[in-house]
Amino acid sequence: QQDSDADGAGDACDLDFDEDEVLNALDNCPLHANPTQSNVDGDRFGDACDPDDDNDGMPDGWEADNGFDPLLAADGGTDSDGDGYAL
Repeated sequence: QQDSDADGAGDACDLDFDEDEVLNALDNCPLHANPTQSNVDGDRFGDACDPDDDNDGMPDGWEADNGFDPLLAADGGTDSDGDGYAL
């Protein structure tokens, strides 16, 4: 039997895989602890497991590596990094 969080309780019996005190059925990131259920862009993925927190089509890691703010969408003329360009 599978045990996603290795807590000794099989997945069929485990109601909180990531042990963040939010039940799997209500958790927007059931495999990653996200106790506040933070979700900056309002999509179905919580920030703890969302590869694009601002939902602008650019992965957070790429944005951070290239001087953009991964929590601020760079669309519609928004200058997320203050360089004078929308992207």
